[in-house]
Amino acid sequence: MKLPKQFVILTFIFCFFQSSFLEAQIVAFQDEQLLFLHPTEDEDFGERMPFIPFDYNQDGITDYVGNDSGLNSQRLYKGISETEFEEIILESKFDDILYTFDFDKDGDEDIVFETIIHINEGNDVFSQIDVLADNSEHIIGVGDFTGDGKTDIISYDQLNASEGVVYMYENFGNSLFLQNEYYRHGNFDRDVDVADINADGFDDVILQFGFTEDNPAVILFGTTGDPVELYLEDNFDWADFSQSIVDIDNDGDLDICMLSRQGDFCILENKDHFESQEAPIIFEFQEDMRYLYFDIADMNNDSNLDLVGVAYSEGERYVYVSTQNSNNQFTTPQRVGLVASPDGGWNTPFSIPHSQGTLSLYDHDGDGLKDIIHTDGYSVPAKVIMFKNESALSTNSEELSFQLSKVYPNPVTDVLYIGNSDFEKGQKISIYDGMGRLVLKTSPDHQALHIKSLKPGTYYAKLEHGQAIPFVKK
Repeated sequence: MKLPKQFVILTFIFCFFQSSFLEAQIVAFQDEQLLFLHPTEDEDFGERMPFIPFDYNQDGITDYVGNDSGLNSQRLYKGISETEFEEIILESKFDDILYTFDFDKDGDEDIVFETIIHINEGNDVFSQIDVLADNSEHIIGVGDFTGDGKTDIISYDQLNASEGVVYMYENFGNSLFLQNEYYRHGNFDRDVDVADINADGFDDVILQFGFTEDNPAVILFGTTGDPVELYLEDNFDWADFSQSIVDIDNDGDLDICMLSRQGDFCILENKDHFESQEAPIIFEFQEDMRYLYFDIADMNNDSNLDLVGVAYSEGERYVYVSTQNSNNQFTTPQRVGLVASPDGGWNTPFSIPHSQGTLSLYDHDGDGLKDIIHTDGYSVPAKVIMFKNESALSTNSEELSFQLSKVYPNPVTDVLYIGNSDFEKGQKISIYDGMGRLVLKTSPDHQALHIKSLKPGTYYAKLEHGQAIPFVKK
């Protein structure tokens, strides 16, 4: 069968121990598709003002949230169809978007901006959490840093040219937040990630520093009191403008994925919560290619996380995809499409904390495959575009029969039941949280999953090679 010309076909041959080969996997993307024009009146805003996909009203149609500069407003684009949107003004204020997150753990996604958090109350109604004590502060992350089941807020305030402070606003419930100084250091207004790295029930923070620091990053391990600090050694040329905390090797521990200053993709494996300070694995894919920012997701539904990034090559910026096999090997990155570049081409991302929001991997059309969403901030006019994923869901027809059909009850308190009548004993089900992090991988007991230990919130259950089914843990 001849494929349409507008498809970009990326065929990857997976190497296995450098001597044998796995079955070739076909990953296909359509050419760029315009979703909507960016509302900003400014030009060349770069990575500063991404629009992020999510489904805030759980109607199965993708929505987008972001901000603009010249018009100074926070905007929600409510999906009417795959290509039609209703614009809703959340706040008449210029404020950069960070991400969406189920802050109040009621089963729907809320919106975290740099100074305000919009709580989704349903029926297009949002209340606000506005707790920052100083106008110079901005939110850099949210999570349960005290292990009490409530979502706390961390903010950053640059006190002067050489010193800044991280505050933690502890959530006591009933809209009461108490500010505490959490960490003090030099200028580290770089990329920030939050995750429970050591799986102790307390969310942790990893902060990247600037190029001039002796240590490239610090992990702040959450506790009931002050955080435990672990400085990561400068044992390679660590860049400071993109990182992601994911279980990249599928071993149950969260690893750190980041870039070198040369634009190479690197993995710092979590073997002992990073106490041993081992050097990272560095992937020098191509000499003429330098990654600017990236995201991680399973793009071909093979249960392995893949790399999607925007890289500078031959004087232009391109989106690349590199898939990973079960032996944790990545294929040579293949071009998906061209995105707009700033004058001068390469350039470190203009706004480092938002560079990864510029690139989102999300199932826009609900077909079970993650599409590539990019805020093209250097095009004129600026726009939000999609490269639709046209890959096969699976190369094995037998695997397709083992999709999860449903899970129940939903919401659930203690035990989640699997609805498939043909579910086979011994099959493993993976549970991911709302940020896409693996939190549980287990074989159900007579089609029953015991999830009492999970914190309240939105989760996704997924069989190997299957689509993810959302459910809410009360």
